[in-house]
Amino acid sequence: MSNLKLLAIDLVTNRRQFVDPGSGGGATDRIKVAFAYGDASPAVIATFTGLVLATAIVITVPFDGVGASLQVGDAAVSDRLLLTAQVDPTTVATYEADRPYTYSSETQILLTINPGSGATQGAGYVVLEV
Repeated sequence: MSNLKLLAIDLVTNRRQFVDPGSGGGATDRIKVAFAYGDASPAVIATFTGLVLATAIVITVPFDGVGASLQVGDAAVSDRLLLTAQVDPTTVATYEADRPYTYSSETQILLTINPGSGATQGAGYVVLEV
C-alpha cells in the first residue's frame, strides 16, 4: 500500500483536497478540476507523482474571446499532456488525449488558459486519468 496522495485544486472555488490513487488491479482514478476564463494562468490543477494515462478538457461554456486556447502540461513542457491544437475552446465538447506520461518526482500539472481577446465567458473542467 502506497502513501501517495494527490493534491487537487478546484480553480473556481479554490477548494483543495487530497485524492488517494487507485489500489491497482486495472482501476484508474480521475482528478477533475473546474476552470473559467478569468482564472489565473497557468493554474496548478494537481501536484502529482506517477503515471498520467490520459487527459481531457470538457468545455461546458464556450469561450468567446478571439484566439482562445487551452493546454495541459507542466513547467518543463506546457503541452505535454494535451496540445493546444487538440482543443477548440469555442465549442462545447469533450477533448481527450491519450498521451501517457510518468512523473518520477512530485510535479505540478498545469492548465494554461488563454481566454482570448475580449473574452466575457468560458468554462469547463480538466480530467486527469491516473
